[in-house]
Amino acid sequence: MTELMTKIFDPKTVSLETIGGTRGSGRINREQVINAVAMAGQKAPQGFDALMVKMRNDRNALERLVAAIPAWLNTRKGAIPENVQAACLLAIQIATGKPIPAQLPRLKTLLKQYSARGKRCASNVRKYQLRLRNAEKEMLTATPSQHERLSRYVESLNEAIRREREGLDSWASRAAAESNLCPRCKGTGIYGVEPCASCHGVGAAVATSDDVYKSLRKLGLVSGKTEFATQHWPLICQCISWLLAEMEECQRTFMAVMDDERH
Repeated sequence: MTELMTKIFDPKTVSLETIGGTRGSGRINREQVINAVAMAGQKAPQGFDALMVKMRNDRNALERLVAAIPAWLNTRKGAIPENVQAACLLAIQIATGKPIPAQLPRLKTLLKQYSARGKRCASNVRKYQLRLRNAEKEMLTATPSQHERLSRYVESLNEAIRREREGLDSWASRAAAESNLCPRCKGTGIYGVEPCASCHGVGAAVATSDDVYKSLRKLGLVSGKTEFATQHWPLICQCISWLLAEMEECQRTFMAVMDDERH
């Protein structure tokens, strides 16, 4: 479902005539897919919104999910902690494959080390550093006028290195917040021929209860582990389960409608 939905909502495929091919022969056209998406959205609106947040970082869908939280809270039993909306927002992030605050430093480090941009930055910095070492060697035997020129050159190289690193750092901070996909294995779970050590072969940075606790602490939303274990963690787990069930229902409805369209 997610692949077809992405195609349907991607402007690059707006002129797509068919996806898989005519009615009655197993071929599905764009209008039929749009109809299936619409019916799935009607059957499981929160599941549809969660999928749109997951696939397209849809801010409007996220706002609708947050707005649906109070109604969901009325259906559950158990204590409701203070700052419940913020706790549920963490659950939404986890369910839709977005990193939470405690995961960001690790993801940022991995992006700087393994992303194409990070590797390009490292290569550029090495080139600048080589030129820097050569220039500093030349300065040892340079005349006063040559020394002044080389000093300016060294200064420009140091500035170039600083810009490269600051640019990478700024980009990695933004990119880390967009997806929990493992930067090392690119989501495959395999690095080389072995399971990826950074994500333990999962392909993504999976939030643990400790990550959630640290995130809540970082946001100033929990005072201690007892409060977290008795109030926040059960609530967040229930919210994640609700969202995953809604997404599954949305996809199940979509596939059922698509099967009907093929026959």
